[in-house]
Amino acid sequence: MWGGVPLARMSPAERARRLAYVPQSYDGGFRYTIEEFVSMGVTAYLGAFSRPGRDSLRRAEEVLIRLDGRGLIGRDMDRLSGGERRIAYLARAVIQDASCLLLDEPVSSLDFSRQHIFLNRLRRYVKERRSSCLFTIHAPELACAYADRILILYNRGILLDVERDDPFFEKNLRTALSTLYGSGLQADFRDGALVLGWNTSAE
Repeated sequence: MWGGVPLARMSPAERARRLAYVPQSYDGGFRYTIEEFVSMGVTAYLGAFSRPGRDSLRRAEEVLIRLDGRGLIGRDMDRLSGGERRIAYLARAVIQDASCLLLDEPVSSLDFSRQHIFLNRLRRYVKERRSSCLFTIHAPELACAYADRILILYNRGILLDVERDDPFFEKNLRTALSTLYGSGLQADFRDGALVLGWNTSAE
């Protein structure tokens, strides 16, 4: 539902103006430059037989620069690394100018530094745009570092729904993570950051 209207009853263009999706896995076979690929995000605002033009390509370059991807401009999609391709997909979602971004495991397979670089860029865009963002992730410490609100799903239900500024945030999150992962989990907070460990002697 969006504004009381089921998404299934909206046209593809209407849905695209409300929701922009960044998938977990990426097709590496695109024969486009990165700015051509990113510019495809504007198709929701074009006529049925229109194609992105020079203005769209210029906007794509501007978005890539805002996401610190200036060095990617002019490169072919099929020659980008996995992390670089993630920036391309994020830029395409950004140029779509939707009200909400949906990201499925956006930092899976990225190394430690690239995870934080990507999420920092995402957070900066969301704050600048004042838009909404929902992402799934299997790293609680990253969710704690970058999300304003955390939902933990467990046994087909919601185990935890808590906002970052809740006075019981740390206590409730620690309890939920113990339920989720078991008694071997060691969860602590240091200067507001979640630190996780595992008791190897736990059964």
